[in-house]
Amino acid sequence: VRKCYSIDPDKIHICGTSMGGFGTLNALANHPDLFASAYAICGGGDPATASLMKNIPLWIFHGSDDQTVPVAQSRNMYQAVLEAGGTHVRYTEYPGVGHNSWENAGKEATLDFWFLSQIKGSSHNAPDPVSSLQCGINGQNEPQIEWTVPEGVSTGDKLIWCYRIYRNNELLETLNNDIF
Repeated sequence: VRKCYSIDPDKIHICGTSMGGFGTLNALANHPDLFASAYAICGGGDPATASLMKNIPLWIFHGSDDQTVPVAQSRNMYQAVLEAGGTHVRYTEYPGVGHNSWENAGKEATLDFWFLSQIKGSSHNAPDPVSSLQCGINGQNEPQIEWTVPEGVSTGDKLIWCYRIYRNNELLETLNNDIF
């Protein structure tokens, strides 16, 4: 494809699900200078190769109850990349979800923007923690949570990072704003 089309070499991305998730992590290990970013869903890889992919923005997804590919495959790769010095790796585990975690990953509000906004050699850092967190009950007797987004967060970064609200390990809401 690179021979036939005008491809920006700094914007080549890779992703895969299940066996493709294994293939994604294998491709990162074998061609670490090729990709701007990657995500792997319910896959795994060889933790010994983590140092080869530590500088590539990577997002790993897995369901906690996956009976096809053990969740330990993704947990181990995530931990290995962190231990190798990776600072641009993210891990999302869906509680109670089986091998079909691609359904949840496909609903991630920030995934597409995060994935395609990466440029080889640069990355987005995690935002500072929220401040002035306030919790209460609104007029309909429902919980209300408000916070202040860190100063200096660009509009683009607001699209990359989101806030997840959990209660008893159950995801209640994923938000890109500052109120729930």
